Amino acid sequence: MYLDVSPLLFGELSIVTTTPLATATSPLQTTLGCVLVVDDEPAFCTVVGEILELSGYSTLKAYGVAQALEILRSATPDLILTDIMMPGSDGIGFIRRLRATPAWAHIPIIAISALTLPEDLREASENGADACMTKPFSAEDLRQAVRRYLG
Repeated sequence: MYLDVSPLLFGELSIVTTTPLATATSPLQTTLGCVLVVDDEPAFCTVVGEILELSGYSTLKAYGVAQALEILRSATPDLILTDIMMPGSDGIGFIRRLRATPAWAHIPIIAISALTLPEDLREASENGADACMTKPFSAEDLRQAVRRYLG
């Protein structure tokens, strides 16, 4: 399998694979784990979802905090990737809510952001994020970050 996502954000996105995308896993199939991807940019969710699915993970996609909370009421992912900056309800508030809710407090969270200042990333960590990634990042960086928590 070959993935070329360059750049991952805000540019032309391309995924080249020898495995048809139709064989990507769904949350109902046995996988390495289920990842909830939360970002207000649908294209970002799609590309991240495809990378993870081609790597053996199932994904759920939410295009904002409200939709993520709705998904969490009926499904429990093994990992959450959430953007920090989203309109309406930000990722920091979402992380705080996850950590304050016993049913979700144990789920590892990777905060993702275009913010690169140390204090912005520190805020995510101080509010409960297990790890932070700055955009843009490579497909391999994404896979390595997810592997740290899901194997």
